[in-house]
Amino acid sequence: MKKFFFKLQHLVLYFYKILGVNKYKMASKRLYERYGVIFDGNPGFIDYNANLDLFGGGKIYIGEGTTITYDCILLTHDYSAGLGLTMYRKAQDYLKIKYTNDIVIGKHCFIGQRSVILPGVCIGDNVVIAAGSIVTKSIPSNVVAGGNPCKIIETIDKYGEKVERKIKNEN
Repeated sequence: MKKFFFKLQHLVLYFYKILGVNKYKMASKRLYERYGVIFDGNPGFIDYNANLDLFGGGKIYIGEGTTITYDCILLTHDYSAGLGLTMYRKAQDYLKIKYTNDIVIGKHCFIGQRSVILPGVCIGDNVVIAAGSIVTKSIPSNVVAGGNPCKIIETIDKYGEKVERKIKNEN
């Protein structure tokens, strides 16, 4: 039942998005706080279609100015561990066995479209996670990371220089 109401409120967020970004940001923050997301300041933008899966028992901490884009998945639990033990031990009650851990995302991060962040991951401040990444381990501050599994690509300073050069070349 809790999931049903969450999805219903998620739909309401979609309509707030139509009304304007500022109203949407305020409404989405309130909704996610109600379900257990802990914010350090105001988030940048969390797309209404992002899946912050809090129903496994873990918590998600999101820093100020962080943006989570379309179709991202943040998982705080993993039931596959219980299923694996069930197959190994021939137990019957695998749904009671789960791995739960918090996710921490620092300040001013950008999580690219369709990225997946697994339980126990900490992402530092000023981090860009490339679209489609599977983040299995913690990422330090001030880097750009991507891939499956997610790995550090370069520092945020080098990335910034590339973007500046690209903008200058286009103008």
